[in-house]
Amino acid sequence: MKEIRAVCEAFPQSKILILALHERDLPEWERIADRVEIRRVRLKSRSWSRSLPVQFIKLIEWSWRVLVSARAFEPDLVHSHSLGTLPSSVLIKLVTGARLIYDAHELETERNGESGIRQSLSKLSEKILMQSVDEVLVVCESIAEWYKRTYKGKRVSVLYNVPSARASTLIPDRDLHAEIGASADDVVFLYLGAMESGRGIPLLLECFRGQPANRKLIFIGYGSLATVVKESAKTCGNIWYLPAVPPDQVVATASSADVGICLLDGDALSYRYALPNKLFEYRAAGLPAIVNADYPEMARFISTDSAGWLVLPSIQTLQALLATIDMATVNAKKQELRLRGEPPTWEQEVPKLIAAYTR
Repeated sequence: MKEIRAVCEAFPQSKILILALHERDLPEWERIADRVEIRRVRLKSRSWSRSLPVQFIKLIEWSWRVLVSARAFEPDLVHSHSLGTLPSSVLIKLVTGARLIYDAHELETERNGESGIRQSLSKLSEKILMQSVDEVLVVCESIAEWYKRTYKGKRVSVLYNVPSARASTLIPDRDLHAEIGASADDVVFLYLGAMESGRGIPLLLECFRGQPANRKLIFIGYGSLATVVKESAKTCGNIWYLPAVPPDQVVATASSADVGICLLDGDALSYRYALPNKLFEYRAAGLPAIVNADYPEMARFISTDSAGWLVLPSIQTLQALLATIDMATVNAKKQELRLRGEPPTWEQEVPKLIAAYTR
């Protein structure tokens, strides 16, 4: 929604059509804001198997259905979010003549868990489709350099996924310390976001099971490992699970914790080059963070734009680090954060988005 609001403000006469997969209990057509409509596309093949040939059939059905909607809409620009939507976006460009922006939210062909023939097909399709792309948007410099090296001559711009300035000024309506019965001297660590493999969750669960009672870990989010987290929370007094919160409440909610955690540990190049939005959310919430020292973008962010601790994740190293963190240490890191000035905001990124739309 940040991007949509920015575009509506920059182009007062614009109309926006969002094309998305239909989800249960949601209407197929909906006006979600002035001049903004969403069409949720029903696929007859949606419930079919996830085998590679069937996935190709789903792609054909999706592309045909969104093309019909796009032709009626007559867009001047198509903003494709992820490699999965790029084939249909290229088709729309070829039929309508619209400008095409490819928004790669990560290093799309080097994602965690991607391998074998699926990865080979992803690389081949991106290579072919990139010829029709007018500009690529990425989330950090390392990924930008990768795309520039791989697709020489292609315009690539960095657009950081950061919270709005308003998010940092919202008054928290909840106190995480109070919610879990933590005292003022207890250090409350916070994990925000998707609970999936490659994000250090088994390591965190094992590590905090052996921590003293004054170090507590809260998970807020959802994902395939949420059940594992919930089970650990039932048996360990140091671990808590709380449901995900709306995006505009994330920073305010996080601000009542003490330390953020982001320990990606997957082998995928997309993870190694990652600069997760949760780091910007921790920064906006005034939280120092613990990150993987071996991941260059995250380590650079903590060292230059934020504050916190770098660690090579293992049970031994993480336990040793946690033993050094008390509220005095946390307050010193928070002071370091304040000295770095105001956190980056989405409003600073908007001109780059608008420039990509108008080139």
